[in-house]
Amino acid sequence: LGSSFFKTVAAAPWSGRTCWDMPSGRRSWHRRSALSQVLLFLTAALLGPCFSKVVTRKLPEVPEQPDEPRNAAPELVQMSPTAAAWLRAARLTADAEPGADVHWIVAWEKTEAWWLRPVAHCSATLICLVAMLQKPQRLVKAASQIWKTPALPAREQNAQVQDEEAKQLEIEKEAKAEKVCKTLQRMELPFFATSARYEVKTTVGVVVSGNLREKALDRWEHSESILRERLEAEMGPVVLHLLRRSDVDDTMALNQQFELLVAQPSKTTEPAASLIMSGMTAAVALFCASSLGSSSTLQSLGAIIRPGFSHPIAAVFGLVIASELARSAVAKSHGVTLAPRAFLPSPQLGLLGALTAPETPCASRSASMAVAMSGPLTLALLSAALICVGSLHTGFDSTVNLHPASSAGVAWFMAALPVQCSVLTLAGAQGMLMASLSLLPQSPDGKAAWSCLLGRQKASKLGEAASYLYPSLGVLSSISAVSGVLGSESPLPMMMTLPMTWALLLVNASPAEPPPPLEEASEIPEIQRSLASFLLMASAFLALPLPLLLLFHS
Repeated sequence: LGSSFFKTVAAAPWSGRTCWDMPSGRRSWHRRSALSQVLLFLTAALLGPCFSKVVTRKLPEVPEQPDEPRNAAPELVQMSPTAAAWLRAARLTADAEPGADVHWIVAWEKTEAWWLRPVAHCSATLICLVAMLQKPQRLVKAASQIWKTPALPAREQNAQVQDEEAKQLEIEKEAKAEKVCKTLQRMELPFFATSARYEVKTTVGVVVSGNLREKALDRWEHSESILRERLEAEMGPVVLHLLRRSDVDDTMALNQQFELLVAQPSKTTEPAASLIMSGMTAAVALFCASSLGSSSTLQSLGAIIRPGFSHPIAAVFGLVIASELARSAVAKSHGVTLAPRAFLPSPQLGLLGALTAPETPCASRSASMAVAMSGPLTLALLSAALICVGSLHTGFDSTVNLHPASSAGVAWFMAALPVQCSVLTLAGAQGMLMASLSLLPQSPDGKAAWSCLLGRQKASKLGEAASYLYPSLGVLSSISAVSGVLGSESPLPMMMTLPMTWALLLVNASPAEPPPPLEEASEIPEIQRSLASFLLMASAFLALPLPLLLLFHS
């Protein structure tokens, strides 16, 4: 449908003429054109800040066409490559440029999040259509030529554009790495570079290997300022990170155990985009939580609450908000800016917490771990307090009936709850589960904490293994429920257990990879390391989707 539409309107050029330039006899068209310009302004104002932050991968822009007007959309330089690709495709289509359909395909493939692709496509289509409506007589001519326009070899052109883009990107990476290496090859500097490479896996920027001068680590703040001034004189604003090498052994000298990461300054999210992102995801999670006991669809997808009972929405959302406030306070104390929060809806529990990550680097590994652990730790403490209050049977709280099979597909301690459970106990157990999920190795907070303890490379491998193991345990729990081990009244949907839902949410709602700490030379205090290790192991234990007795079932 999209290809047919753009073939139909491809002949209409971009017009700079507004409704105020038209004859006075066409008053009805004045109103339509004025409304079109209002829609164009609102869409363009929201498209840039939203798409610039919610895309999950930063890729370079498609090279500008030499015959494009120089005054067209100058704001594309400030946008992310994904948003710029969509707007460029819309502009070229409205300009009737040849090969415009290739740019639509490139923009579609650059948008990694599948749920964002149709939204971006519709927004760019609206911008293109509004631009064409400035001269509606060209639409008739375009429609008459639809069968005469030959189909372009989209796949071949798309492959050619991507190959040229990849080659240009590799050339730019090599040139940048060579320039950084030559800049740091000075005997008077506290760090002498021996080699450099452009890294895009665990970190993004130029990674420089070399030797630290004597006593450079003891006065690293002073050494970092000297190196940064030297680099900024050649390359503009940069941020320096002192990172530990992944191949460190006991025989390696101390001044060779570190490498420099030269990265661009991080860009923070605009408040409007952050508010839109948080508001939309919170509304969806609130709808799921309020419909758990009344929606037949959610019941068929594994809701733990039986029909006719209400979910403790206020208590659960209060726990999440309190934990996020604690995280914000800790991040502010360390001078760190957080990414927009995405509240996570769930057909089983209604809400699974919120995901966020630092947008600006932390000062050290200790600060990074404090920011990552503050939210889940606050959530776990408040949830434990609710469980204690609910177990006292004060009579002030109501009860809710649970599905045993659905609870087993969530976590083993959720299956241990009684069928007729206190509302406060259920809210506390759900809060404890949300804290455990956020500290799993594949989750943003858990990955950050494990990176501080084990290193980035080992933490990445651990998270990748956990991302496969955890859903597999969810499938095993559903098989156990179907086989009657749990005495379930109805089969549990195999693909709708909580591990499957959590894996889907992490793929589509995880924030961008946070920048590494500014320095990894300072050691984490032993108390903080021990507490973090205990909490991470306990979280993995509590998040198991199987009752413990099933692990020993014959």
